[in-house]
Amino acid sequence: MTQEATIYHGGSILGLNHASDIDEALLVVGQRIRGRGSLDDMRALARSGASEMDLEGGYLLPGIVDSHPH
Repeated sequence: MTQEATIYHGGSILGLNHASDIDEALLVVGQRIRGRGSLDDMRALARSGASEMDLEGGYLLPGIVDSHPH
């Protein structure tokens, strides 16, 4: 079974390590982050067939989903 790959780019992709932790692109395969860095690097890492989502200047930041809140 092949998992769908998506490259997010075209905006600010924020990490949680430091205020200046901003990347150009993020690669997601299935439900997991597989890489972050330059758009060219993420395209090479994904190989062919990855869809691309242009953030149109927006922001993408990590989220934590707690499936069992109290």
